[in-house]
Amino acid sequence: MSDGIKIRKLKRKDRVVLASMIKKLAEKIGSNKLLNMIVADVSATETKESDEKSESQFIQVGVELLRTMIDTLEEEAAAWFADLCGVTPEAFDDLPFDIEIQIINQIAESEEAANFFTGASHLYSKIKGYARPLQTEKTP
Repeated sequence: MSDGIKIRKLKRKDRVVLASMIKKLAEKIGSNKLLNMIVADVSATETKESDEKSESQFIQVGVELLRTMIDTLEEEAAAWFADLCGVTPEAFDDLPFDIEIQIINQIAESEEAANFFTGASHLYSKIKGYARPLQTEKTP
C-alpha cells in the first residue's frame, strides 16, 4: 500500500457530509438493514469491560459504514474522499488503486472520527434505552 496520499484533518463539514451519506444509505438499503448492521456491532460492545475495546468496536462500525457507502453511494463517497485528499473528483479517479482503503484507514485512525463514531454509538445506546420503555407500553 502506498503511503503518499494523506487526507486533511476532518472538520465539522465532514460530519455533515457523513451524516447526509448515512441518511442516503438508509434510504437506499433500508433503514432496518442499516440499523441491524449498527445494532449488531454496538450490542457486542455492551458486554465488553474495557472502554478501549468499546471505542475500537465503534470505530469498526464506522469503517463498515464507510465500506458500505463506497459500494452503495459511489459518486458521493468518491466526491467526499476527493475533497479529503484535496483533489477534484476527476483527479481522484487517477489516484492509486487502493486509495479508498488508504482513506478509510486514515479516517479510522483519526481522533475526530473516533470521537464521532464513539459519541454517536453512545448516543444511540441512550436513545435505544429510552425507546424500550415506550415499546413495552404499546404492547397489550
